[in-house]
Amino acid sequence: MKDFELREIGVPFNPNEHVLLPHSMYLSAIRNALNIKDLHLYFHKEAKTYVLFTWWRKPVNANTGGGGIMCEIELMDQNPDSMNSNPPSANDIRLRLRPTIEIYKEMKKFNDNQLSEIRLQKEADKSERDHFVKGLKKEGHHETAYKLDIGAIPFMPPDEETGELFREMKEATKSKLIVPLSY
Repeated sequence: MKDFELREIGVPFNPNEHVLLPHSMYLSAIRNALNIKDLHLYFHKEAKTYVLFTWWRKPVNANTGGGGIMCEIELMDQNPDSMNSNPPSANDIRLRLRPTIEIYKEMKKFNDNQLSEIRLQKEADKSERDHFVKGLKKEGHHETAYKLDIGAIPFMPPDEETGELFREMKEATKSKLIVPLSY
């Protein structure tokens, strides 16, 4: 794209620069999908871009758009009706039009869920480590158990593959298998 960017609310519609495209198939599809009839499309002559917008202030002359103030929503480098273009979907536009507070609440909920999952995983890891420490103490490895308990030795909970390997090794030796935790 050239030196043109999507502008803020309050762009005056200039019939010398902007050409309304009321019969766009893309525009009709977006209007129907979102059930928003006040969406419009124009072609910017100088920038050679297509812009989806809504009226901030309705134009004096509905045919030319003269006197209208626009709120630009989406800027596209290609005609959204052309076969080679990949215009934003109705869902992309819906997300663009959502109120900021709604987006913030959704992001906060997502982050809270992520933190909850991390917290639960840490608790599960601690429970597993405590169980492992208890087993080491039972087998008489008090110093190693103490180091593991205070974090001097890192504890990595075994994953499924490691656990299976451990069980196979134990079965193969048919005796207690002591895994050294420090070198």
